[in-house]
Amino acid sequence: MHTAQGLEYDWGGVIMGPDLTWSDNAWVLDREHVKSKAIRISSDVELAQRIRNHYGVLMTRSIRGTVLYSTHPATRKLFADLGVPKL
Repeated sequence: MHTAQGLEYDWGGVIMGPDLTWSDNAWVLDREHVKSKAIRISSDVELAQRIRNHYGVLMTRSIRGTVLYSTHPATRKLFADLGVPKL
């Protein structure tokens, strides 16, 4: 689900599921796990771009901070390599 209620809020949390993961130095789309209306997009490139945009919006709406988590180990490693602090 890619949604946010309201325009901005103090704190947010984003859990990246198996729909978009990091593997072999690239984002990988898994259509099986896309549960939004975006699944209607036939192009994998366009769908992956749309999902990346949705996650980006969710990650940038919090005024004070955002807690970011991925269910995928390699994606969590990417976050760590980028300097996202582990809580």
